[in-house]
Amino acid sequence: MTSDLIIQVHSQLQPDPNEETAALLHGLLYKVDNPTVSQRASPSYNIVQVQSILYASLATSLFSTCLAMLGKQWPNRHHSVDM
Repeated sequence: MTSDLIIQVHSQLQPDPNEETAALLHGLLYKVDNPTVSQRASPSYNIVQVQSILYASLATSLFSTCLAMLGKQWPNRHHSVDM
């Protein structure tokens, strides 16, 4: 579930390639000798915060699942060694 949210929010972090292409074409059309490319717009601070929280949540859930599996396997391994 967390991974679905990360995929949806990830698209908002990527720059729009159409805007960059439009800026380059605008520069070529109006300033043939010296085109200026506008700076790439960075994602908003809130999007970055939400993305960070989602990645932290995903990492925490994967880590806790790994620990649960190790905890579940340990008694089985311990029991098989005693026999």
